[in-house]
Amino acid sequence: MDVQLSTNEQGQLPGVPQNATVIMLTQSDGMEFDETRARPEHKRASLEEERNWCNRLGSMIGNQLWPLSNQFVTLHSLPKHYHIRAKVRANSKRQDFYCYGYPDTEDENNGKKKPALKYYRSCVDFFPHLLWLYSDRTLDRKNCTCKFCRPPLVHTSEEAPGAAAPNQARSGPVAGSSSAPGITSQVPAPAAIASQLTGQRPAPISSFSSTNPASIPPFTHPIPVPVTGQETAPGVASPVPAPAPTTNQNPSALKGGFTTPMTQATTASSSVPAISASINSLAYNANPVPRAPATPAQVDEFVLFRVGEIVWYTVKEGTFRLGVILQYNPTSSRVKPLSHFHRPLDNIDVPESNMRPFLTYSVPKVHERLQGLRDIPMHEIDWAVQEQQLDMHPDPRANISLVSIEASKMGAYHIDHSYSLFNVMSAPHLPPTQQFYGGVFFGCEKINLHEAVRVHVEQNEHYQWNDNNLIFAMVVKTIFIQTDNQGDHLRFWGDIWLLQEGSASSPPAVYPEPLPPAMQREKMFQDNVKRPYGTRFEWVRICHNVVKGENSIRGRFYESAKLGPILYGAEEWNRHVGTGEVPSIQKKLNNRGDSNDHTALPTDGRKRSRMDALAGIIPNDVALYLGSGVAEQQ
Repeated sequence: MDVQLSTNEQGQLPGVPQNATVIMLTQSDGMEFDETRARPEHKRASLEEERNWCNRLGSMIGNQLWPLSNQFVTLHSLPKHYHIRAKVRANSKRQDFYCYGYPDTEDENNGKKKPALKYYRSCVDFFPHLLWLYSDRTLDRKNCTCKFCRPPLVHTSEEAPGAAAPNQARSGPVAGSSSAPGITSQVPAPAAIASQLTGQRPAPISSFSSTNPASIPPFTHPIPVPVTGQETAPGVASPVPAPAPTTNQNPSALKGGFTTPMTQATTASSSVPAISASINSLAYNANPVPRAPATPAQVDEFVLFRVGEIVWYTVKEGTFRLGVILQYNPTSSRVKPLSHFHRPLDNIDVPESNMRPFLTYSVPKVHERLQGLRDIPMHEIDWAVQEQQLDMHPDPRANISLVSIEASKMGAYHIDHSYSLFNVMSAPHLPPTQQFYGGVFFGCEKINLHEAVRVHVEQNEHYQWNDNNLIFAMVVKTIFIQTDNQGDHLRFWGDIWLLQEGSASSPPAVYPEPLPPAMQREKMFQDNVKRPYGTRFEWVRICHNVVKGENSIRGRFYESAKLGPILYGAEEWNRHVGTGEVPSIQKKLNNRGDSNDHTALPTDGRKRSRMDALAGIIPNDVALYLGSGVAEQQ
């Protein structure tokens, strides 16, 4: 891997902080082409826009390699012969940008017309290829998971190169394929890249400046030997949870310290007890239980909003509508407003500050005139007739708009009660009644394997099971379908952790396996807030190898530092944090399936793909490209 790290001390990169980390790649597979081969409406973008792409791509690499640091990271430049082109939209001053330079691997000397050039449509689109360039000395395309090196579908002759196919999520392999792109790839995981760069990066400059990225264990997805105890593997009908606290436990002692009900330990000598050895003293069992194979982290691990998710977005101050994210960008994301297929709405660009996770708000009840339709599949409703029959406003145009809003509510109900799986996985010795997956569109959110999720904790799993001020998280080690005579059942298997506050003088915990990056960042943020007050946090495992059904999963795990200012407002949030208090974001979030006024029917539940879940809510020809790391079954 030919990578050089430096800083911008000489100010050679305009608009980049002087102490920023600058990454320079000295190898590239890019090719230079005659200008006439580019699409005529795609003109060379300005140097300023190329710098914007370098900054965004650098930030994405930094988030992968050093997830616990917020140092400014940028690329010195795009890989050689890669460049940005811009297209001005019709009847608008706005521009769309594309990354050119992907090599033409076709034979140009066979007498045929040269094929159209391929190009990437966004930073997220280009990132898998960029990560491959950084990590693979051989430049073997079989190791790259981008949409061109390992295309998710066989393109028809009519399909324009670089364009997303309609009618389906362009994310799956060729029909009949059972493996997901990237599952067996030999591309080193971001952690492997980080290990090669350890010690080269300048120190962070923010409030986390005391943390050296080299000292933070990079997150990988190992397959650790399971811990003994009451273990339950996928396929066991009745999971046995960790023992409940005994009657002689002291809740006040547990509340402030790093102890766990798993050990039934008590501490009486200090109001802020030291960490117990519970994390480190568990014995190991030589008989592993089934778990999903190791997989590379998804490129959207760090971002607050993900492609394919349903979000609330601001129409005007205090007014929100529902939409699905088609393209994510921290600056401005492309969103398709929810409506019905008879009355599609134009795509809009929404800044991240104007978006909210779907579970932030409850969906209002559907208008009483549409109550009888709420449980009918959206694509079976004749919306043209409804627009004529429903007299919701004297102005016909306003009436059409109101029907569209009501349709978006109904659509959200159905999506919230559905799920679709992606990245089917093969694992040895699996019973025929089980199938593993690398992720799931869970209601309105996307959950990846090896991530943390919010979880319902049972009363016998922790004595503070219903305290919304506490942060519980389940690390999902396996996502699987269990099939029986009653059908398919979605199951999650993993460990449940609690973020506990204790004395800053306690020795740091040694975890049996690396925690997901989001959980590491949450601990870092909480520690930083509490440092002046002499306390810090540790994640304490309260349940090991438990199986949870879909009704026990509340939704994605959101970091307080990212979502808190949005939910509470920046001014109120900063006021609390400034006094050493981190307000609970759990209190501000609903759970998956909480959407009002809906009775789940057989039409809900498992869907074949994300586009199937959106059927009748957005037009069938909408191109929803979920990225090269997501492969849905066709």
